[in-house]
Amino acid sequence: MVFLKQYGERRTGTNYLRALLQAHYSNVVTLMHMLGDKHSQPVALDELWEKVRDEPDAAWKLVSEATFAASAQTTRPEDPDQLAYMRSLADPVAAAVASGSLAFALSTKHPFPWITSLAKFHGWLVPMRGGMRMHPVYTGHLMNACKLYNTRHQVWLDHVVRYRSRSAIVRHEDLLSDFRSVLNTLASQFGLQRATPELKDLEFSVAAPFWDQRPIGFRQMPFDPEFYTNRDYLARMNQDVWDIVTGLIDWNLVGRLGYLVDGSTSPDWSFSSQIHASS
Repeated sequence: MVFLKQYGERRTGTNYLRALLQAHYSNVVTLMHMLGDKHSQPVALDELWEKVRDEPDAAWKLVSEATFAASAQTTRPEDPDQLAYMRSLADPVAAAVASGSLAFALSTKHPFPWITSLAKFHGWLVPMRGGMRMHPVYTGHLMNACKLYNTRHQVWLDHVVRYRSRSAIVRHEDLLSDFRSVLNTLASQFGLQRATPELKDLEFSVAAPFWDQRPIGFRQMPFDPEFYTNRDYLARMNQDVWDIVTGLIDWNLVGRLGYLVDGSTSPDWSFSSQIHASS
């Protein structure tokens, strides 16, 4: 089995990527909450393993300590189902950490569509002249979100550079434009085994999973990629929002993810090319 630890900001396609992988490959286990929350700073797994490897039940100590050290909002130390799932995977996950085979995927999205998606998710958009726009009362939330975007992506990029050979950056825009190429590249990099004769996109939008052991759920509504591909999100960015995002986002950092300031992407999505281009 290939154990893939996911990271990424909210609203960057982590759930979409997970659903695509689990729908098409038989030997991949995605970890969104185990080993720490996907939205949090990565736990230093190698260092933690060195600390516990000679102790009794070392695998369980690694998995449980890492999971609770950066707990997701839905992580419950007293939840018997979560504990049972962690216990069932403790040995192979610890073996992946010990052998250096644990894979990592960083999901990301350009700041412009990301901030409008986040605003919609949190209810920061209200009806205003010209359609749904960000209300000024949420300016502080917007500023804090941009600062967190910078901080988290810097930490995640440092992490994937450290584990370059077994890490991938997955841009949301690339999943929308050609998810098959993205999946084929990930399969080749990580040794994923196809479970389906062809790669098909998801029919419905993916619901956020409560925890790793839960099956993937779907909302009974089709996903509309044209909101992103046609850049319809720009209509929701009034001038104040535009100024805050362009002023606070670290665009050098965004460039390392393969994005251009105007919201377009570089032609090569692959992780290695992005890192070499920025080195």
